[in-house]
Amino acid sequence: MADEVQALTKAFSGLGGLGVDEPTMVAALANWRKQPEKRSGFRKSFPGLFKEHGVIERCEDEYMLHLAAEFSRFKNLMVLWAMHPWERDARLAHHVLHQAHPSAIVVEIACTRSAEELLGASKPHLVQTFKYYKELHGKHIEEDLGSEEALRETVQCLATPERYFSQVMAAALREGADHHGKEALSRVAVTRSDVDMDGIRAAYQEQFGAKLEDAVAGSAHGHFKDALVSLIVGK
Repeated sequence: MADEVQALTKAFSGLGGLGVDEPTMVAALANWRKQPEKRSGFRKSFPGLFKEHGVIERCEDEYMLHLAAEFSRFKNLMVLWAMHPWERDARLAHHVLHQAHPSAIVVEIACTRSAEELLGASKPHLVQTFKYYKELHGKHIEEDLGSEEALRETVQCLATPERYFSQVMAAALREGADHHGKEALSRVAVTRSDVDMDGIRAAYQEQFGAKLEDAVAGSAHGHFKDALVSLIVGK
């Protein structure tokens, strides 16, 4: 039973990692039927999610918020992937300006959107992105920019975009990465998959001595992991 409990704990992202392991959870629903002692053992063995509260183990509110974010990673990736690029970039830019997301996201939008990706020139794409920003959020993007500076990111993203994005992915996979850092995995995988992902993989291998897809598979879980690897490898 100990192995089953550990597997389910890991599935809930209880041993670290990104996303949750949905197949393992579903298997537990079937395999643990009419075995309440297993669920009791799971609760007692998972102090991150459960805390003793009288005669029961009570869910910790803070960890439930963490779980909500982990469960949503696959959903957020798929929605981002399905969006039209103009709307996607407008929403990403708004997150930077109003939800304290990293300013480097705006740099990525401005520096790396290609003609092939957008069926047009990059300048018309930016015009349309800014148009949709105004339609979505009621203000011109320049009204929200203020005095934000990101010169280093701009230079690196313009000069060596594949190396830049490989470093963004590496930072997202590091132990202790913050919420916004982790979100970069989905953003980069979705926006670069059809553009320069092979180059990003090569740059990652050169800098870190490992395959990007292996690093992702070692840190992510479930459908989120499978989706990321599919976008990175292309099969």
